[in-house]
Amino acid sequence: MNARTVAVLAGLVLGFALGACRLPNEDHCANQDQAGNDYCAGINSATPFCSPCHAKNHGCLPFEPVSCEAYQGTTGPDAMETSSTGA
Repeated sequence: MNARTVAVLAGLVLGFALGACRLPNEDHCANQDQAGNDYCAGINSATPFCSPCHAKNHGCLPFEPVSCEAYQGTTGPDAMETSSTGA
């Protein structure tokens, strides 16, 4: 392969990597107008806690999340709620 072919292939790979985006889950507890825990409790009283790091069950958990190191989102009301309720 010549340098131009390598550059084109590298550009395509980089373009796909940067262009790939995740669509937000509109039903996730962290994406609601109300506080995440309130949203989860309203759906099912057995899973009243919201975790922005949990994808299944709309992010609702039966226990209060302890940590969410992988979460790199904004510091909106839901993110603050899940991180400050156990302190």
